[in-house]
Amino acid sequence: MTDWYFAGMFDEMFWGQVGEKRLIIGTGAAEVLRQIVAEAAEADLTWLVNANQLDALCRAELAFDIKRRGEGLRWVLNPFRDQADASGYAVTIREAIDALVGTANTRGAERSRRSYRLS
Repeated sequence: MTDWYFAGMFDEMFWGQVGEKRLIIGTGAAEVLRQIVAEAAEADLTWLVNANQLDALCRAELAFDIKRRGEGLRWVLNPFRDQADASGYAVTIREAIDALVGTANTRGAERSRRSYRLS
């Protein structure tokens, strides 16, 4: 498998890189991830139904990255902070997206409960 990197920022910019090739930049998660998957000859297309959720993460002012290294995928929510919110491993791109969104939802619910108690 070809190594690749894909990230999204809260300014709704997405970028990625396949191996040592050119940087891919765009304003939609599916647009950039589709190019990465094609260039990396990735067989996993399960992520297509979930790509819009990555756009939603960025609209919620969250950042993320997904990296393919060999057979494994690693995902990280808010990787550009001193302490990332969460990270883990996935088998498919869709599992990585589901984990990012699930973690973001859980973190958001926890923050809402804390702010509600402080009021």
